[in-house]
Amino acid sequence: MASVRVSSGFYHVPQRPGLALWKAPRHFLNTQRRRIVFQACPDPREKYHPTHSIAMKPFDIKLAQTRDAQYIAAMSRDHIEHGLGWKYQQAQILDAIRDANTNVIIAWRESSLAGFAIMTYQGFEAHLVLFAVLPADRRQGAGTQLIQWLIKTAEVAGVQTVTVELRTANTIAHHFYESLGFRQLESLQHYYRGVEHGERMALDLRRRVG
Repeated sequence: MASVRVSSGFYHVPQRPGLALWKAPRHFLNTQRRRIVFQACPDPREKYHPTHSIAMKPFDIKLAQTRDAQYIAAMSRDHIEHGLGWKYQQAQILDAIRDANTNVIIAWRESSLAGFAIMTYQGFEAHLVLFAVLPADRRQGAGTQLIQWLIKTAEVAGVQTVTVELRTANTIAHHFYESLGFRQLESLQHYYRGVEHGERMALDLRRRVG
């Protein structure tokens, strides 16, 4: 196993390039930062709502734990799957956290969950399954930090292409992915539950330099 140093921690990757069956060890992440203690909350939606916003303060990106699953599921319901039903409930998020071929990461600030992202890996390809940032924390760098963390892990694992689907009407998300180097591949008619159009975008990591 080889160890590679990137901005968010150490990542152990297979000796053979292109093999993406790995997961970043939890204890290597954020070793130089203070530990944020989990605080239980009776309402799943309350934990990830920040009490206030602090501009320009960086977010703490780390791997999700099983205790985070219900809050991630609630964010998916409220900020991703609204109007489409609720597919990614707590059980599905738990499966993703435990899956050796999936990374589920979260963004914290001031002991509050601000966003999350889920990416799966298979061979030379990775797929961004879910990604959301709370409205109060948008345009402050949380989304960029989450996606860049996943892109770096994909590069270390030898991934060549990262794909994502999004609603056609979500032009803000489209421009966000474009700013990170994604390009539209195709339109997906009636992709979301047969009621809303989507599009597929991809990032070619082979074209990235450095």
